[in-house]
Amino acid sequence: KGLVAPASQIATAPNLIGFLNGATSLVDIGLSSCDYGFGTSSGARSCGDVGDNRADGELTHRPSGSTPAEIVDEFNILLASGRLNTTSRNTLIREYNVQLNSTRYANLAYRHVVKLFLATPEFNSLSGNLLAGQARSSPTEAASAGRRLKAIIV
Repeated sequence: KGLVAPASQIATAPNLIGFLNGATSLVDIGLSSCDYGFGTSSGARSCGDVGDNRADGELTHRPSGSTPAEIVDEFNILLASGRLNTTSRNTLIREYNVQLNSTRYANLAYRHVVKLFLATPEFNSLSGNLLAGQARSSPTEAASAGRRLKAIIV
């Protein structure tokens, strides 16, 4: 009662998916309109080809650490002001190792973890993501009213 969240009004499913598409394109391609990226579509863009004419800019950050934990901890400081919770941190470290072991390319593992980090609650909010330490209880089942229902649940 009395609680409001005006910022949540713009956090609709289309906006969230648009952000994740743009962020993924930014990490994979650079600043470009290709793959629903954040760049403009002005000029001659060759989205399907690899080459110099693909993006207007690119991410050039390279981590100072060399281990997965050091890399994730650096992201935590730079992108989440140190608010990354232990569960998210361990998940990102594990995913870096999985990607590195499957591809053997540290650059691909790095980009994979950047994309995952951009989807964490700590990156997408200004407050801490405090975990309750226990699973939510299952909701009670509602009896059907016999009507047809069409819904998209996000």
